This record gives sequence, C-alpha cells and structure tokens, in this order.
Amino acid sequence: MRILQWMFLLGFLAGKLTAQVSVELRCAQEQYLLGEPVVMIVEISNQSGTPLELGKDADWLTFTVEMRNGTPVPQPGKLSLPGPFRLESAQLGRVRVDLEPAFRLDKLGNYLVAATLKVPGWAEPVSSKTASFTIIRGTVLWEQEFGLPPDPASDNAQRTPEVRKYTLLQANTVKQLRLYVRISDPATDRIFATFPIGNLVSFGRPERQIDRFSNLHVLHQNGARTFNYVVITPSGRLGLRETYEVTTSRPHLRADADGKVLITGGQRRPSPSDLPVPDNQPAAVTNSPASSQPQP
Repeated sequence: MRILQWMFLLGFLAGKLTAQVSVELRCAQEQYLLGEPVVMIVEISNQSGTPLELGKDADWLTFTVEMRNGTPVPQPGKLSLPGPFRLESAQLGRVRVDLEPAFRLDKLGNYLVAATLKVPGWAEPVSSKTASFTIIRGTVLWEQEFGLPPDPASDNAQRTPEVRKYTLLQANTVKQLRLYVRISDPATDRIFATFPIGNLVSFGRPERQIDRFSNLHVLHQNGARTFNYVVITPSGRLGLRETYEVTTSRPHLRADADGKVLITGGQRRPSPSDLPVPDNQPAAVTNSPASSQPQP
C-alpha cells in the first residue's frame, strides 16, 4: 500500500484523538515549472480549548511526497519552517512552505503530498488529506549563456567568470499564459532559480537584452496596450518591474554603446505592482552590478 494511503488510514483511526486540531493542505497553484518554488499552504485549526506552542522542534511539521504511481520522492534537503509561535484556541494558523529546496522534484508529472503536524504532549500526530500538483516543462522561447560577474568583495575577483544561462519560457497554466525566467548552470543543468515574471499575450514576442553587468532585461506585452518591463540579476532576483503603455509608439529595448539597456518609445505608467514602489525616482538597479551571487 502506498505511503500516503497508510497515512490516511492511520489518521482516520486516530481521528477521535485529534479532532480538536485539524490540518488542511493546499497547493498555492496547480502547476509548477521545473525549479520553480513549490509552495504549500498549511492551515492549522485549534479547537482543543487550550493554546498550542508550535514550531519549537525541528520536525514539528513534516511532509510526505510521492509520484502519482506511488514512487516516494526523496528529501535530501531541509525545509525552511517558521520559528516558534503560539496558536490560541479557536484560532486558525496559516503557514507557507516551499518544498522545492528540500525534495527532489526533478521529474515531470503529477505529485501527491501530505502534511503531518506534531503537537507537543500529544501521543498521535495530526495528518492532512493529500493535495496534488503537477510539474510541467514549459516551452523555451529563448536562452543564452553569460559570464557570472565576480564578487567585488571576493579575493578571486580576477578569476575566469563562471558560466550561467538565462532561459525564457512560456507555460499555459490552468488560467493563463505566463512568462518565466530560469537561471541555470549549462554544464550540469543545475537550476538556481525559476519564477514567473508576468502574464503574456499569445501574440506577443518578448524582447530581451543582457547588459554589461549580466543583468537580463525583458520587455513583454501583457495587455492590449500595456507592457511589462523587468530586470533580473545574475543571482536570480527580480530587481526591477515597471509598466509601460503604448502611445504614438510602442516601447522597445535598446542597448547603447556603453552596454546600458534603455526603454525607447511608449510611456511609463506607475503601478502598485512596480518594484521598487514608484517614487518618481529612477531605479538604481537597472544596469547596475548585482550585489549577490547564486549559492553553490
């Protein structure tokens, strides 16, 4: 019998003991790309009549993951869990946990996951019902290798730059077409980061440029007359996000003789989704060296 089936059976048998505390598990989204954060949302309901002190033990919240065919998924890494907190009686606690750094989610397909809560002083743990998500491939639109700038604070600032690769992908999720960026090691196929950078219209063709500091600039159409402009650092961080509108001309990316990337045409429209928050000042991260490097 599969591991998760055993967990469900044990949870049913212990139901009378754990009815006062329940655990609900759901996925933040139904589909994820390879390397994208796989975020689980755990809701803990306390109806025990007494406060619960949670998060003190390293294994207070654990997860079991398997493929749809019952194959267990190894967990070579550690989960990043919140620290100790107090959950009062009649309160609902919500925890978000990223499974991707801890579990080996490197195969395409459907996965099943369950969460188990250990309550201090209780003989039986409390398990959730299973939730499911799917790892999809996505369609590669563009990819390019680049040299990783050396850290100015490092003693090896003059060493030969390491090689990384930017990849732009599109994926048809359940509700919409989205554009993603991935940073990887082309020699080992190790993925450092994968994340969505915005919605994408089906007829749009994203523009992209790499500046002299190896930041990736992407301009893509996300509406009938709007464009999303983002800058991604070599360390896999979203450093800038701005919105542009079509006026008498549409916006375009252009690189000057110094390797700086500029927006020409269109008009900037401040938006609450901008990063950083609009303050009528130019963004300092654009065409600037990254402040951190991918972790080994």
